[in-house]
Amino acid sequence: RDGEIQKVRDLLNPKWKGKFIFSDIRQGASFVNANAIRLGHGEDVLKGIFIEQEPTYTREDRAVAEGLVRGRYAVGIGASVGQFLKEFQAQGLGQNVKPLGFSDLVYGNVSSVVWVLKKPPHPNALKLFLNWLLTKEGQTAYSQSSNNNSRRRDVVPVNPDLAVRPEVKLAFTRGNEAMAEEEGKTVKLLLDLIR
Repeated sequence: RDGEIQKVRDLLNPKWKGKFIFSDIRQGASFVNANAIRLGHGEDVLKGIFIEQEPTYTREDRAVAEGLVRGRYAVGIGASVGQFLKEFQAQGLGQNVKPLGFSDLVYGNVSSVVWVLKKPPHPNALKLFLNWLLTKEGQTAYSQSSNNNSRRRDVVPVNPDLAVRPEVKLAFTRGNEAMAEEEGKTVKLLLDLIR
């Protein structure tokens, strides 16, 4: 029900045991969420959610969205679940499924990555595209098509509940060595736990 899960520790409620479906953590899709939980709430909470609550792991993000739409699972995490959910909702299905915004968890979205070839065939075209992509127009187009909020404050969030709040400082950002080290610790912990 609306408002039933508001804080990370709400996920530890025994009634949710077996009601989570996550993208397989060995693929990396759940690491951002897991890392934010570990850094903000500790290893015990991370273990409780990702192991003791007995989530189902799948290699198919569509299966995560479908599990939520069909009501088999209450909570799902996956790299492109939002896009699949959008497709279901366009068909009139899963209208009651929505993103959870935790008031006690701050993390950055890494599903929005641009891969660049070392020696692109047309370097100037690449620069032109990337410059456009980072404009308000480019971010609006990307945000609406991917169902991910932009970090730009002048782009209307597609998921207002998950919008970056100006009053909250991000606990970390990707790309720096300290963050890579922390993510490495989370990855090792999770992989050791699921074996």
